[in-house]
Amino acid sequence: MAKSNKQPITVTISPQAKEDILKILDYLEQEWGQKVINDFLQKIDVFYQIILINPRLFSFHNKRKNIRKYALTKRGLLSK
Repeated sequence: MAKSNKQPITVTISPQAKEDILKILDYLEQEWGQKVINDFLQKIDVFYQIILINPRLFSFHNKRKNIRKYALTKRGLLSK
């Protein structure tokens, strides 16, 4: 069996994205409850699963820096 020459994919979350996610989780906890938080976290997990399999599936947010974006919900984007 031939060895794969593919480099492992690294997904990096910026400090600003981490802060934004924490703020969203706080808001969801105050306004909506655990079920909505779990749904949001599941959507983030799906994003990571997809981007690890095929990162080129998403359009560029910043092509020069190879940052791609993903519409997590109709109201928000995540960038890789």
